[in-house]
Amino acid sequence: MARHADPHARTSLLEAGAQELARVGIARARIEDITRLAGLSKGAFYLHFADKEALFQELLDAMTTRLAAHVVEREAAVTEFLSKNPITARDVRERSARHEALLALESHHDEEVLRLMWQERRIFTVLLRGASGTRFEGVAWDLADAEVARLEEAYTRMQGLGACRDDMPPEVFGSLVVGTYFLLAARMTRLKAPPDFPRWVNAIQRLIREGSAPKAAAPRTSRPRARRRNAATARAHSGGVR
Repeated sequence: MARHADPHARTSLLEAGAQELARVGIARARIEDITRLAGLSKGAFYLHFADKEALFQELLDAMTTRLAAHVVEREAAVTEFLSKNPITARDVRERSARHEALLALESHHDEEVLRLMWQERRIFTVLLRGASGTRFEGVAWDLADAEVARLEEAYTRMQGLGACRDDMPPEVFGSLVVGTYFLLAARMTRLKAPPDFPRWVNAIQRLIREGSAPKAAAPRTSRPRARRRNAATARAHSGGVR
């Protein structure tokens, strides 16, 4: 009689696999160590996964699905907000109620993604330090490139509204933000306890908003008056002769 896979065993193997792969990396991980952690046999492992790469693929797919769902939710929320509350350069400079509401919305989603990264820190550990020599080696950069592209588009849209600096290349802005998040993800892989998420978000938002805020308009000067004053000065020094 054919053996049927136990769904509880699959969950145990995924949990043990995440732990072991984060500890030693994909190349060095052994299936017998994963099954030992899960309290199962190697036979049970092969009922669920073809190999350790297939196990990690499932873990990675679950994480990227969660991240993608968050991006969709965030984009929808921001798009809806801006359609009802158009943001201008003046809103940013004066920190209007609309600007502060957008900031609160962005901060909420920033905190959500940081908490998600904390929950998935073992997967980030593998991608950042334990995927060398495997087919997953460049996945972290693929994720980064996709997010940079998304932020480029978002920043370009805000530039069109006059709500961001127009002298900052969108791709540089996107790279700065994504680079910050990746370094924070790397930091979280080494932490024993969750960080102060609201404090991190506050710092991120301050850097983003202050660094990307549109420049204040230069004060206007009366050039004709200045020219008349200079001309009068010159006549005085020359005895009134032109």
